[in-house]
Amino acid sequence: MDATRTSHPSPTAEQVRERVDLLIADLFAGHRSGSIPTLDVRSSAGGLVASALIPAVRPGDEPLGLEISIPAVPASAPYVAP
Repeated sequence: MDATRTSHPSPTAEQVRERVDLLIADLFAGHRSGSIPTLDVRSSAGGLVASALIPAVRPGDEPLGLEISIPAVPASAPYVAP
């Protein structure tokens, strides 16, 4: 792990959720604009899986494959507001 990374406090669960929300919104926006040509969203076991291939931005870079899996929440699970 990078030394600069360890000097920062760990994000809270709320901060992680906000960042994931922003990441998913950015993936959809990038797909709509054409900057992320490959975006696949599918249902899996009642949850949601989003897969994207993010193109390289500099010569010599490889594309970045990304998959986010959001499991289904059982109907019996209590809602906890952020």
